[in-house]
Amino acid sequence: MAEQSIISQTELQEAFNNATLEHKKTVLEANAAVIARVEAIEKKGFADPEQKEKIEKLYQRIDDLDARLGAPDASRVLTSPPSVGAAFCDSDQYKDWKKGEFRSNDKARAVFPGFFPIPEMKTPINTGSSTAGLGVSTSGVQNFQRIPEFIQLVRQELNVRDLLRVRGMTTGNSVDWLKQNVFTNNASPQTEASAKAESTITYTTATSLVRTIAHFMQLTRQVLDDVPWLRGDIDSQLMYGLKLKEDTELLTGDGLGDHINGLVTQATAYSTGTYNVSGDTRLDKLRHMILQARVALYPVDGIVLNPVDVHAIDLIKTEEGGANKGVYIVGNPASGQSMMTIWGKPVVVSDSIASGRALVGSFALGAILFDRMQAMIDVSFEHSTNFTTNQVTILAEERLALAVVRPASFIYGQIS
Repeated sequence: MAEQSIISQTELQEAFNNATLEHKKTVLEANAAVIARVEAIEKKGFADPEQKEKIEKLYQRIDDLDARLGAPDASRVLTSPPSVGAAFCDSDQYKDWKKGEFRSNDKARAVFPGFFPIPEMKTPINTGSSTAGLGVSTSGVQNFQRIPEFIQLVRQELNVRDLLRVRGMTTGNSVDWLKQNVFTNNASPQTEASAKAESTITYTTATSLVRTIAHFMQLTRQVLDDVPWLRGDIDSQLMYGLKLKEDTELLTGDGLGDHINGLVTQATAYSTGTYNVSGDTRLDKLRHMILQARVALYPVDGIVLNPVDVHAIDLIKTEEGGANKGVYIVGNPASGQSMMTIWGKPVVVSDSIASGRALVGSFALGAILFDRMQAMIDVSFEHSTNFTTNQVTILAEERLALAVVRPASFIYGQIS
């Protein structure tokens, strides 16, 4: 069996180019010969046998070239593509760089026709990723048009931050503050010339640590070049994910590890034994919770509810003609608007709080949110293997601390 030779990618490309040029040249010669034969017949009335034989040879040559262009030459088999290193060292760019003894500051960039290495990636978005909605082809002869936006997933409303006092901080990774324990109010009418009554307040020092919330996404540089509007959408999605996690941490963070010590975790439990009455609805229990906070001298300025409970409250009716037979008390089917307030208090609807439970509180007095670093988007081409895999990293990050200065101002408990 004859030994098969191995040809390089460069040699194969050169052979293909030469065959293509020869094919074009032969076609032109054959066309010219046919025209000459037709003209000779018109002048002489007969065809020249040598001219006919020349045309037949030219067409045979065209057939041979068609076969060569349709498949590699059978006598020379390409057993495997060249390695990246071999192709790089064989490139003109590398050879020029080598001649200068590698002293040039310019990086050697070699282009290898027909060579497409596939780097290992971790779920990046790229122009060929169908899961990202990109690079999807269409059948037939018609081109398709893509609108420059994504139909985004439904998002949770995020408003817990809006209920809190927010302050900036420029230094440090923690906030120290005085936590009020007990206020003994001894104010009373006074007898003339007698000693005045003394009231007392006790405090303890508390510390809230700054916590970091962050996540990132990998894209290929081609995406940023070819789909420019996608960058804005990615930024929006990353920021939304950051704020969604912030909402959960502010409400239910357990304070363990790197988690925020949240409002629910530090809130005072709703005293069901003191306030609940048989037959109470969700509206009744929310009013009891407002009273419990008010008895502790904290005026309620916000309520946080799960959308399931908002739905149930919207459907509560009066009982003329029987249970659930009257008109809606809170919900308004005519306008389609959901409630904005209950008992005069603004309502925040959040999936971050468990259904069947509610948080009622004096948010402005009871807690302070410190922004050590406001939420921002960073872009880097230097993360991990980005340089070698031609990727870009987009990072969303924020740093914040929550100080619940008056835990008694928050009431948390079961309402269903």
